[in-house]
Amino acid sequence: MKWEVIEPSRNNFTFSDADRYRDWAKANKKEIHCHTLVWHSQLPPWVAAGNFDNKTLIGVMENHIKNLAGRYKDVCTRWE
Repeated sequence: MKWEVIEPSRNNFTFSDADRYRDWAKANKKEIHCHTLVWHSQLPPWVAAGNFDNKTLIGVMENHIKNLAGRYKDVCTRWE
C-alpha cells in the first residue's frame, strides 16, 4: 500500500493489488496491519518533484490519506 504504487499520478488511484489483500482478509475474517500512509522514501515521483507550497502539499497528503485509509478502514485495524 505504498503511496508510489497506490497513487502513481495525482488523483489516479490503483487499488487492485491492495483490494486483493482486503478481499482475502474479509473472506477469512482477518484483520490487516497496513503499511504506512506517507513515507519519505516511497514517494511517487510526481510528489517528490512537485515543488508544492506547504498548503498544497498538505492538501495532496490529506487527499491521499483519506482515500487510502477510508477505503480500507474495515480491514486495516493498524497502520505503521
